[in-house]
Amino acid sequence: MTNNMNIFKELAIVPNQPKPPVLSLRKSDKVAVLSIGLAAGQVMPEHQTQTDASLVMLQGKVHFRTVDSSHTLVAGDWYEIPPGVPHDVLAEVPSAFLLIREN
Repeated sequence: MTNNMNIFKELAIVPNQPKPPVLSLRKSDKVAVLSIGLAAGQVMPEHQTQTDASLVMLQGKVHFRTVDSSHTLVAGDWYEIPPGVPHDVLAEVPSAFLLIREN
């Protein structure tokens, strides 16, 4: 990995991808930082994290959904993801966000 890059160019968000593009920005024994892109209408399928994690919106608009709630997030928003809670993420428009996860 280089010391600098353009995350938006590296993610290459395009419609009809079977999986969202994921770019690992940093990984250590303490933390992982991923950049994730979603095309408009694309869903990151239901999953859950076992550790503390944060979602930081870079661009676009997504709906972070759990069984009990839905949160609309736009560029600049920060959301603390509760551990052990199943959730999915739906992009309303082409979107990119950082996932910061403790290991």
